[in-house]
This record gives sequence, structure tokens and C-alpha cells, in this order.
Amino acid sequence: MSKLNRKWMACFNYSVLGAGAFAIAATALPVMAQSVESPLNKRPSKVDMSKVSGSLLNLHEKYQGYQEQKSVQKLSTVFNPPNSRMVITADTVVFDAAASGDPEVLANDLKALGALDVTVFGRMVSGRLPLSAIPALKNLPSLQLVRPSYMTKHPVSAGVTSQGDFSMQSEMARTTFEVDGTGVKVGTLSDSYNCLGGAAEGVANGELPVDVTVLQEGPCPGSDEGRAMMEIIHDVAPGAALSFRSAFIGGQAGFAQGILDLAADGATVINDDISYNAEPFYQDGVISQAIDMVAAQGVSYFTSTGNAGRKAYEAPFRPSGQTVNLGSGNGDQEAHDFDPGPGVDICQQITIPAGASVTISFQWDEPFFSVSGAPGSASDLDILLTDASCNTSAPLAIADNPNFGADPVEILSFDNPGSEATFNLVILKYSGPNPGLMKTIATSENFTYDEFDTKTGASYGHPLAVGASGVGAAFYQQTPAFGQTPPLIEESSSAGGTAILFDTAGNRLATPNVRQNPMITGPDGGNTSFFGSDFEGDGFPNFFGTSAAAPHVAGVAALMNELVPGITPAAINTALQNTAIDMNDPSTPGFDIGFDYGTGYGLVDANAALAAIAPPTVVDVTSNVKISQTGIRYDRRTGQFVQQVTVANITAGFISDPVSLVLDNLSSNVTLANLDGTNSGGAPYVTLNTGGDGLAPGESTSILLQFSNPTFQSITYKPAVFSGTL
Repeated sequence: MSKLNRKWMACFNYSVLGAGAFAIAATALPVMAQSVESPLNKRPSKVDMSKVSGSLLNLHEKYQGYQEQKSVQKLSTVFNPPNSRMVITADTVVFDAAASGDPEVLANDLKALGALDVTVFGRMVSGRLPLSAIPALKNLPSLQLVRPSYMTKHPVSAGVTSQGDFSMQSEMARTTFEVDGTGVKVGTLSDSYNCLGGAAEGVANGELPVDVTVLQEGPCPGSDEGRAMMEIIHDVAPGAALSFRSAFIGGQAGFAQGILDLAADGATVINDDISYNAEPFYQDGVISQAIDMVAAQGVSYFTSTGNAGRKAYEAPFRPSGQTVNLGSGNGDQEAHDFDPGPGVDICQQITIPAGASVTISFQWDEPFFSVSGAPGSASDLDILLTDASCNTSAPLAIADNPNFGADPVEILSFDNPGSEATFNLVILKYSGPNPGLMKTIATSENFTYDEFDTKTGASYGHPLAVGASGVGAAFYQQTPAFGQTPPLIEESSSAGGTAILFDTAGNRLATPNVRQNPMITGPDGGNTSFFGSDFEGDGFPNFFGTSAAAPHVAGVAALMNELVPGITPAAINTALQNTAIDMNDPSTPGFDIGFDYGTGYGLVDANAALAAIAPPTVVDVTSNVKISQTGIRYDRRTGQFVQQVTVANITAGFISDPVSLVLDNLSSNVTLANLDGTNSGGAPYVTLNTGGDGLAPGESTSILLQFSNPTFQSITYKPAVFSGTL
């Protein structure tokens, strides 16, 4: 089994889609659409979608059909949305909306329509809206735009311990530094905690602590991936308290509020494995802003970078001179030229395997209205998927919401029901200036860009936040602890490199800000008690993906918080970076020394990271050495008294650097001229030159002491030797 298949067997990367796509072929439409009547004239126009995304309108149409069929046939089945990544619970859909004015007014208007779990964060309002209320949205003056929150989880899989604990040396760190996370609380944001009902058994079997705090459970049914993440944290930091808050309820604003809630509940370390497809690529959205807020309060935040590897295309919009008419009164739209050379090609060939689903987030370099308010996007772009012949008159899926004055994002979703695997993407400009940069990111197993593939990093959104530490993934069996040096990054681990181009007020930055993401790599593929598939055949399921890597590193941060109470997130990150095991980004030529956008600073080494922050340990080794002294003589050239002292290690043990000679009870009116400092008792000391390697058994070192003695009195002192920083 290939590594790629192994990973997708065990995990799903949860992303939340944001803008709407009109998925023509999402249900029963054959893959070869030429024989099917073009549905272009049945699609809502941009006027119809001026506030409400096409995907919400399409969702309501499907729901109406379901209700009519249910009443006639007396069905007992649950409504299945046209896109499986929409979050539908109890006939409600999770949404993200932006207010045209005061967001509190919009929140109240939405509540009047029956919306639940309504959360306001900045200009964004999120919650759950009854499906029957979707048509009424267009009549709200307080509404600027609304779209469903499409979710994408980052893939995962009775005393079960993750092998990642051994892989990153956290097992050794707990023993060496006598820490287990006691006194530290770690918060987790994911889908759900106990929808499957196994939490009590997990506590009874020691997989979880007894005092788990659940601030908000996720929508059920759910996979309980959050509980699997918390099992990993408990493996690494068994003494830490754990808390959970679903990121699936309340959309982006709810996610952002959940971060603040966990911090307010006492979490000093937070981790998540959720992303929303409509999070801005080129600007810090509301989730990033929430992370920066808690980081400023001293909270360390770790997030999975995603599992899309480098499945991303990025380029400026290049006018092709060719137009496409999508109908619905939209007129002719100029197509993007994918060919960067002298040729012209408006079609980008891609592969979507039979039976597979793909979600493509498409964004361009304009500010988000939902983040910074007016003016929003100056350009309106659309994206469509066609068959292998690139027949634009019968597209299989379209995302063409009005973007002018709104958000520069389209979400295209497609389920491939047939045997054909070759398709094409087409990008169109409806209005506005040509974007200087635009990007598509695909989340799908075995999806490939077959031409014009720029292979840019597919990590986006809040992993790029200043206060966040993005975590990549390395299979535990491909780390030094299991015989692989250097460790190898998972092919699916999302790479970074996307630039932040706008501040949160919507101003274009003078210089693009390319942040270091991922920051670090953690292990994945270890055992849990219930989540994933049993890849090794040892009877326990394995949890793969960056969703598993992030909680491993969060557990290490908990150990570091116990060892050094009050340690700052910056100090934790510095220690993790400086002690990481260097890795190579396989997409670049040669070996990448230090940071790279594929692996960050490398694989986390918990034992080394804790050693880097450990308070200095000073050991009196006087009884382990022989101190030899010459007589004290007067040096006429310098006017000082001098004495040579030799220190020899007379034990079979090693004396670690730094090794210092302390002069206790030095005669009054006598000072040591060449001292290196004084100890806590005020006695002068000198650091012995050991060549930087300490004193091995039988090894010795000498130093010439220089005394200032203006009264020429007798010089006496009591020598002592210490190992450690005084």
C-alpha cells in the first residue's frame, strides 16, 4: 500500500468551504455532459445571488424537493445535502454571513428567522439557519453576503499509547525532567467529542483524564476526532487537564469565539485540526485574529497545516482574448490563460478519480468584505469545471457568486459519479481589474493538476496567523527513533509559502508577508483506542495526518509549561525550533538546511526542547575532583599575586560543562582580579577551560588565579568546584 493510500485510508482533512458552488453534476448528471440538456439557463443569476450564495439557493431547492417527496412517499430518511461538507443538523445549515452595517443588527435579524448558535466576531456573523428560512435572507437590509460553512477536517485515524510519544522523545522527556503536564490545561477544537458515546470508556481505560471539560459538543452524528486528538495529548502529557469545544457549530465566527472561550476557561495550550475553505488566503481572517488575541495573553496555539500537500495553483490573471458565456444574463466573460508562455490555453486539465469528490477553493488578491468591510473585492471572478474536451457550453460544476464589493472567493465542489477521470478547470473574469495573483487549492484524495501545475503550498488561513504554530506531519515509522534519518515528511502534509498581502483593515501591504508555516513537524500514524484504521495489524487503529501531528506537539508544549511556569509562546516556539531534527522539503532541489516551507524547522524533539528551557542545575562536585594549588607569589610586572590551580576529575563519571572554581571565604580586602562572576552567596568564581566538553574521567584543567592585595596580607580561601551555570 502506498503512503498516500495509507494516509487517506485513515483520515479526512476537515476544511470548511465558504462561498457557494452551483454543482450541476453533484447528483445524477453523467460525467460526459454533452448528451444532457445544458442547465445554464436554470441557474440563478448574479442578481439573484447578490446576497445569498448560489450554493445556499441550490441547497434550499434540494431541500424543497426532499420535503415534497417525503410528504408524498412518507419517507423516514434524513435529508442529505448536495455537498457532504455542508454542516446540516436538524434541518439547519451552518452559515457564515457578513453584515452590511452593524453586525449585531444582522445577528438579531437572523435570530428572527430562527437562526441558532448565532455568534458575532468582527463583521462576521455565523450560526445555524433553518433550511426553510433561506429564501427570506435576500430581504434582510442588514445582510451583505451569506454562504454555507463547508467543513474540511484534517485526516485522522484500553491503555493505547501513540507511537508518536516515543518518536519525538516525549517519553524520555517526562522521565528526565519529571514532568507530565500537571497544572496545565490543553484545549482542543475539532468536530465532536462524544457523539459515538465512547468517552466514559476512554476515561475508565485511562485514555483520557477524569476531568475533561466540554464547553460545547459538536453536531451529532460526528466522528469524535476531537476525542482522538485528546487521547494523543493525554499520552504525551498525562497530567494535563483537557478541555474541548466544537469548531463545527457557529461557522468561522463560532470557531473564533471558541478559541477565546477555551482561553477564558484556563487553557494555556490550544490545538485544532479544522479549516474553513473560505478563510482568506491573502489576509488574516477572524479565526487568525482570535488566535493572535489569545497568543498575546500567553496561550500557545498549534494547528494542523492541512493534508493537501502542494495541490495548489497560483498565478496572475492572464487575459486570453477568449470569452465564455455562462448564460443567466451574465454575458461574455474573458477566460484566464493558463499557459505562461506564448501560447494560449484557457483549460487546465485535472484528474478526479471515478467515485471521488473534490472541493476547490479559489481566491484572488483583493481584501475580504467580511474581514475589513468596504470596499471588498474590486473584481468578480468565476470558476467552472468541464469534461475532458473542455466543453464550456455544458459545464459540470460552476461557482459564480457576485464578488464585487464582497469577498474574493469561490468554492467549487464536484462528485465524480462516472468512470471518466479527466476534467478541466476554467477561470473567468466577469468584471473589475485583472488580479495580480490568484490561487486554487484542491482538497481531494488522488486529485492532480495535470498541466500548468505550479505546486505551490496548500496551507492557508489561520495556520498563517502570527500567533499560530502550524504543524506538519511525519509518519512515526519514518523518524530517527524508528531507524529513519533524517525523518521524512508525509507527502500529503500541506506546505506553506502563501503570502499575506493585506492587513485586517483591507490595506495592501507595502511588502508581502510570507510567514514561516509550517513551524514544526510532529509525528502521525500512531495508535488510538478507536479512531482510524488498523494500518499495522496490531489491533489498534492508527491516526494519520496533520490532525494527529498537532496534538502531539501541543502535548509537548504542556510539558514545557509545567517545567517553566509562565513560559511565553515565543520561548516555547524558539526552543522547539532550535532543537528540532532537521528535515528536507522533497519538492526543492538539494537538502534544505534549517527552515523550509515543507517541514518547518523539522521534527519536534521533546527531550531536547525541554533541556533547552530547563532551569540551570548546579551540582557541587568538589568531592569528585582533586584540587592542586601552587604557592601564591607576587608578580612585580602586574602588581598582583598569582596562583596556579589544577582541577582533576578523579571519578569514573563525566563532569559536565560549565565547570567553575569557587573561592569561598576569600580574605577581606583581597579581590579576585580575573573572576567571571559571583555566586548567589557573593563568592567570586572562575570558569575553567575544559575545551567545551567538560571533564572526562582522569582529565584535568588548570587556571592561573590573579589577586589584587593592596595591603599585602595573607591570602586564604576555601576552594569548591561546581558543575552547571552559577
